[in-house]
Amino acid sequence: MKLLGIDWGKNRVGIALSDKKWNIVTPYKVIVNDDKIFNKLKNIIDEYEISRLVMGLPLSIYENKIDKNWPGFNFFEKLKRKINKPISWIDEKFSSDIAFNRLSDSGMKYSRKRKKIDKASACIILERFIDKKQNSQNVIIGISGNIGTGKTFIAKKFRKKYGGKIISTDEISRNLTKKNNKGYKNVVKEFGEKILNTNKEINRKKLGKIVFNNKKKLHRLNKILHPLIVEKAVSKIENYKNEIVYLEIPLLIENKLYYLYDYSFLTKASKDVIISRVRNRDQVKSEYVKKVMKRQNTSRDKENMFDYIIDTDNGWSGIRDKVYHIGNQIINFKNFLNRR
Repeated sequence: MKLLGIDWGKNRVGIALSDKKWNIVTPYKVIVNDDKIFNKLKNIIDEYEISRLVMGLPLSIYENKIDKNWPGFNFFEKLKRKINKPISWIDEKFSSDIAFNRLSDSGMKYSRKRKKIDKASACIILERFIDKKQNSQNVIIGISGNIGTGKTFIAKKFRKKYGGKIISTDEISRNLTKKNNKGYKNVVKEFGEKILNTNKEINRKKLGKIVFNNKKKLHRLNKILHPLIVEKAVSKIENYKNEIVYLEIPLLIENKLYYLYDYSFLTKASKDVIISRVRNRDQVKSEYVKKVMKRQNTSRDKENMFDYIIDTDNGWSGIRDKVYHIGNQIINFKNFLNRR
């Protein structure tokens, strides 16, 4: 299971490779970041039979302070669309400094160090990823999709067959907005006491009608809760060891939460099926479901950012074989981590 490490830069991209057992990490080359870079990367991936890519990311992103305009995201998104391989992320803090010191310790001249620094940094990125996976042995599955497409259903089917833990960001959100919990005061302050029940708890249906009818208000709600939800989800993940973790989270790609998972699933269903499911489940009107769908919809150009797409229109019988095929690949990765 060979890895390819990427130290991204606006002008140059450093590349490092691992062996199949992750025992050896080798600096490979530095590639000019031009319009031919994706073809060059694809050739390397094919030549060395790479199974997974690992990118370094800035610390501010790793601490959930996401700058959605960071140019590295644009590079990653183009790469993912062109190369159908899972991509992981790891904190790149001080990787260049550490790489520079290593090169200095070898007695290398400054001019040569500048030429080799990027691929040496890519080595640091790979080493950190391997160390992290070796320590936790967790495999994180990000499951995203619109309301009513079966995120929880799929997570439970995987857990029943392969074991693991489910983290629902909807459940986290509910807990955060319970009376006196973190998030409650800020939401009430923003939207007023009109969203409260007689017992002073937040009425989620009332709040939903407000935000799903107003894009700006939905943005304000997300700005309040999103960082808290991600922080809690990361905390839960870090408390697990040697687990498969199924992270249910709408708009996974749109919120650029690429660094949270090892594999990504998109659950899909037709509009009529979604409306029928949600109406029966939540006892709400079709118009409300349509508004929620519009706000949670994953555009077609984002679909190829996912590792796997699961269409749940025909229920379990229509996807069982696909789920087990995907699950076996994930178990192979999990077993590989356990053998290290």
